[in-house]
Amino acid sequence: MILFILLCGYPPFEGNSNKEIFNHILHQELIFDPKDWKDLSSGCKDLVSSMLNKDPQKRPTADICLSHQWFNEQSVSNESILNSSVHHCVLQRIKNFHITKQLQIETLTFLVNSQAFDLKQLRLEFRSLDTDNTGTLKLAQIRKAFEGANMTD
Repeated sequence: MILFILLCGYPPFEGNSNKEIFNHILHQELIFDPKDWKDLSSGCKDLVSSMLNKDPQKRPTADICLSHQWFNEQSVSNESILNSSVHHCVLQRIKNFHITKQLQIETLTFLVNSQAFDLKQLRLEFRSLDTDNTGTLKLAQIRKAFEGANMTD
Protein backbone atom coordinates (compact mmCIF):
# COMPACT_ATOMS: atom_id res chain seq x y z
CA MET A 1 0.00 0.00 0.00
CA ILE A 2 2.82 2.35 0.81
CA LEU A 3 4.32 2.16 -2.68
CA PHE A 4 0.86 2.78 -4.17
CA ILE A 5 0.45 5.85 -1.96
CA LEU A 6 3.92 7.15 -2.74
CA LEU A 7 3.34 6.85 -6.48
CA CYS A 8 -0.13 8.36 -6.76
CA GLY A 9 -0.72 10.23 -3.49
CA TYR A 10 -3.68 8.29 -2.08
CA PRO A 11 -4.40 4.77 -0.78
CA PRO A 12 -5.71 2.08 -3.13
CA PHE A 13 -8.76 1.40 -0.99
CA GLU A 14 -10.74 4.09 0.77
CA GLY A 15 -13.84 4.26 2.90
CA ASN A 16 -15.61 6.24 5.57
CA SER A 17 -14.77 3.77 8.34
CA ASN A 18 -12.20 1.06 9.04
CA LYS A 19 -14.87 -1.57 8.42
CA GLU A 20 -15.64 -0.11 5.00
CA ILE A 21 -11.92 0.16 4.14
CA PHE A 22 -11.27 -3.47 5.15
CA ASN A 23 -14.30 -4.57 3.13
CA HIS A 24 -12.89 -2.77 0.08
CA ILE A 25 -9.45 -4.32 0.67
CA LEU A 26 -11.01 -7.77 0.66
CA HIS A 27 -13.49 -7.37 -2.19
CA GLN A 28 -12.74 -4.33 -4.37
CA GLU A 29 -10.64 -4.71 -7.51
CA LEU A 30 -7.39 -2.74 -7.59
CA ILE A 31 -7.79 0.19 -9.99
CA PHE A 32 -5.07 2.36 -11.48
CA ASP A 33 -6.79 5.66 -12.25
CA PRO A 34 -5.42 6.69 -15.67
CA LYS A 35 -5.08 10.36 -14.72
CA ASP A 36 -2.70 9.44 -11.88
CA TRP A 37 -0.95 6.42 -13.43
CA LYS A 38 -0.65 7.34 -17.13
CA ASP A 39 3.04 8.29 -16.85
CA LEU A 40 4.04 5.20 -14.88
CA SER A 41 5.18 2.08 -16.73
CA SER A 42 3.33 -1.20 -17.01
CA GLY A 43 6.24 -2.72 -15.04
CA CYS A 44 5.50 -0.34 -12.18
CA LYS A 45 1.82 -1.28 -12.21
CA ASP A 46 2.73 -4.97 -12.37
CA LEU A 47 4.93 -4.63 -9.27
CA VAL A 48 2.28 -2.72 -7.32
CA SER A 49 -0.42 -5.23 -8.36
CA SER A 50 1.67 -8.20 -7.23
CA MET A 51 2.47 -6.50 -3.90
CA LEU A 52 -1.24 -5.90 -3.29
CA ASN A 53 -2.35 -9.42 -4.15
CA LYS A 54 -5.28 -10.31 -1.91
CA ASP A 55 -3.71 -13.71 -1.15
CA PRO A 56 -0.74 -13.09 1.20
CA GLN A 57 0.86 -16.36 0.06
CA LYS A 58 1.02 -15.04 -3.52
CA ARG A 59 2.61 -11.69 -2.60
CA PRO A 60 6.29 -11.40 -3.51
CA THR A 61 8.96 -11.18 -0.85
CA ALA A 62 10.97 -7.97 -0.44
CA ASP A 63 13.90 -9.58 -2.29
CA ILE A 64 11.69 -10.53 -5.21
CA CYS A 65 10.23 -7.01 -5.30
CA LEU A 66 13.71 -5.47 -5.34
CA SER A 67 14.70 -7.70 -8.26
CA HIS A 68 11.55 -6.80 -10.22
CA GLN A 69 12.05 -5.46 -13.74
CA TRP A 70 10.70 -2.04 -12.71
CA PHE A 71 13.64 -1.45 -10.38
CA ASN A 72 15.99 -2.55 -13.14
CA GLU A 73 14.31 -0.10 -15.54
CA GLN A 74 14.82 2.65 -12.98
CA SER A 75 18.51 1.97 -12.48
CA VAL A 76 19.20 1.84 -16.22
CA SER A 77 17.76 5.27 -16.86
CA ASN A 78 18.07 6.78 -13.40
CA GLU A 79 19.44 10.14 -14.59
CA SER A 80 16.60 10.70 -17.03
CA ILE A 81 14.07 9.71 -14.38
CA LEU A 82 15.45 12.18 -11.85
CA ASN A 83 14.93 14.96 -14.37
CA SER A 84 11.59 13.72 -15.68
CA SER A 85 8.16 15.11 -15.07
CA VAL A 86 7.20 11.73 -13.55
CA HIS A 87 9.83 12.17 -10.84
CA HIS A 88 8.59 15.67 -10.02
CA CYS A 89 4.97 14.53 -10.13
CA VAL A 90 5.64 11.65 -7.72
CA LEU A 91 7.53 13.95 -5.35
CA GLN A 92 4.63 16.40 -5.41
CA ARG A 93 2.18 13.58 -4.64
CA ILE A 94 4.31 12.50 -1.68
CA LYS A 95 4.35 16.08 -0.39
CA ASN A 96 0.59 16.35 -0.88
CA PHE A 97 -0.01 13.19 1.12
CA HIS A 98 0.32 15.15 4.32
CA ILE A 99 -2.40 13.33 6.22
CA THR A 100 -0.03 11.86 8.79
CA LYS A 101 -2.72 9.91 10.55
CA GLN A 102 -3.82 8.24 7.31
CA LEU A 103 -0.22 7.23 6.50
CA GLN A 104 0.15 5.83 10.02
CA ILE A 105 -3.05 3.82 9.57
CA GLU A 106 -1.89 2.50 6.18
CA THR A 107 1.52 1.54 7.61
CA LEU A 108 0.02 -0.18 10.64
CA THR A 109 -2.50 -2.00 8.44
CA PHE A 110 0.36 -3.26 6.29
CA LEU A 111 2.37 -4.37 9.31
CA VAL A 112 -0.55 -6.11 10.97
CA ASN A 113 -1.33 -8.02 7.77
CA SER A 114 2.30 -8.82 6.98
CA GLN A 115 3.58 -12.13 8.22
CA ALA A 116 7.23 -11.51 7.39
CA PHE A 117 8.49 -8.84 9.76
CA ASP A 118 10.31 -8.79 13.05
CA LEU A 119 8.72 -6.16 15.30
CA LYS A 120 11.82 -5.82 17.50
CA GLN A 121 14.04 -5.27 14.46
CA LEU A 122 11.54 -2.83 12.96
CA ARG A 123 11.47 -0.84 16.20
CA LEU A 124 15.29 -0.76 16.32
CA GLU A 125 15.49 0.42 12.71
CA PHE A 126 12.91 3.15 13.34
CA ARG A 127 14.74 4.36 16.44
CA SER A 128 18.02 4.49 14.53
CA LEU A 129 16.35 6.78 11.97
CA ASP A 130 14.56 8.89 14.60
CA THR A 131 17.74 10.69 15.67
CA ASP A 132 15.92 13.43 17.57
CA ASN A 133 13.72 10.91 19.47
CA THR A 134 10.42 12.57 18.54
CA GLY A 135 8.64 9.37 17.53
CA THR A 136 8.24 10.70 13.99
CA LEU A 137 10.53 10.86 10.98
CA LYS A 138 11.28 14.07 9.15
CA LEU A 139 11.87 14.15 5.41
CA ALA A 140 15.59 14.80 6.00
CA GLN A 141 15.84 11.66 8.17
CA ILE A 142 14.12 9.57 5.50
CA ARG A 143 16.41 11.01 2.80
CA LYS A 144 19.44 10.17 4.93
CA ALA A 145 18.20 6.59 5.28
CA PHE A 146 17.78 6.30 1.51
CA GLU A 147 21.26 7.74 0.98
CA GLY A 148 22.68 5.21 3.43
CA ALA A 149 21.01 2.44 1.46
CA ASN A 150 22.39 3.82 -1.83
CA MET A 151 18.87 4.48 -3.11
CA THR A 152 19.38 8.08 -4.22
CA ASP A 153 21.39 7.69 -7.42
